[in-house]
Amino acid sequence: MNIKLKSKIPLIYILIISILITYILYQNFVIGKGADNNYYNKYYILFSIAFSISIFLLFIDTNKNKILLTILISVFLSFYLLELILRLYKTNADLIIGNNYDNRSALQVLDDERVKDSQTVISFFPSVFLNNNNIVPIAGISKRRTVFCNENGYYAIYDSDRYGFNNIDSNWDSEIIDILMIGDSHTHGSCVNYEDTYAGNLKKLNPKKSIINAGMKANGPLIELASLTEILKLGKKINDVVWIITENDFFGLSQEKNNEILKNYLNDSSYSQNILKNQKVVDELILKKHEEYVSNERNRKNLKDYTGFIKLKNLRLQTLERLFPTSSDKINLINKDDLKLFVKIIDRFFYLSEQNNFKIHIFYMPPVMEFTEKEIQSHPEQIDLRDNFRFLFDHVKTKNNKVYDLHKLFFNKQSDPLNYFNFMAKRPDKALLDKRYGHLSEIGYKSIAYMINDIISK
Repeated sequence: MNIKLKSKIPLIYILIISILITYILYQNFVIGKGADNNYYNKYYILFSIAFSISIFLLFIDTNKNKILLTILISVFLSFYLLELILRLYKTNADLIIGNNYDNRSALQVLDDERVKDSQTVISFFPSVFLNNNNIVPIAGISKRRTVFCNENGYYAIYDSDRYGFNNIDSNWDSEIIDILMIGDSHTHGSCVNYEDTYAGNLKKLNPKKSIINAGMKANGPLIELASLTEILKLGKKINDVVWIITENDFFGLSQEKNNEILKNYLNDSSYSQNILKNQKVVDELILKKHEEYVSNERNRKNLKDYTGFIKLKNLRLQTLERLFPTSSDKINLINKDDLKLFVKIIDRFFYLSEQNNFKIHIFYMPPVMEFTEKEIQSHPEQIDLRDNFRFLFDHVKTKNNKVYDLHKLFFNKQSDPLNYFNFMAKRPDKALLDKRYGHLSEIGYKSIAYMINDIISK
């Protein structure tokens, strides 16, 4: 029996859905290079169902198809009306912490701060320069008002020190560094004000000591090694190094290991960029990159707002992203070679410790998702990650040094560990946050800083 096509309308459905599927495939495999398959799976399922329905509609009466088309257009317009309402309505952040949530973008904050201080910049990180084989900075722009980030309802803003770190500049005046903090965004202080960071809290506990924060967002072990090496080149006596490692270090390492400059710090004991003694050159390099970024972001802002509306960004976040939350695949990048490289970097840290007569205290900061068993079960790769860190911990112990697992020492002893993370850790729309990389709240930083102080004091 010949089946007659009843209408051209279903063909329009098929064409539209085919275009959308092609776009998703392009985003996943061309732009994203297949790194976020889990994120796009829900769209493959959704469009596959829609495509199957469209095929079915080919064989339905024309009048019924017209009715269905009217319904489809009505639903389509309703989606955009909802998207508009969501854009105008309060964010989930507002609903959780009240009306004081700062909804401005970093660019808007930059513009507002530049009214007060024209030299204000957005925080820039060493990892931005990993493709540069001439200079790899270890900090941001020096002596600048610096707009950082917002995870606690307000933008953290700090005055960078003479080397571009998040410190009170006078901390460098002493010829002795009593405590040197090394690490990534947690050590940097995302996203709290200086006095609430690890270093800020330690300074309050030890006002007469020189406490230096050399942590920077997105740092991995090789940049952290470079930071320690370059600070040693200043010739100051260091008493204690507090090195805070996180699971994100493995992702950072996977990027850093391809940079020739950073590899030199590991393979050549005499290597140095002398970067802290040439701060003017470094500042010029970073500032050029910074202004290019700001200019590009301004040009893209309107386009991003427009495309975000077209793609129903807010509506998707409140529906699909809630129903099918996904996480980043960063930790899947861990392999045996990276693990061996991490061990080699640890050994280099201890070599520098022996040569320069300072103590190293290693603290492991667990990701926020470790505290939800349901999350662990849905991300078995997390178990593998724990095993990798246990291997690192055991290696440190063979060097007759201690490593402090903050999961066991602190968070496991709390009735609700999430109370020590920023407010987004408890957001109902958790899909808006990759929870594995959530940072601490003010009380979280303070509590951990007190524990660090107790340990190194003994």
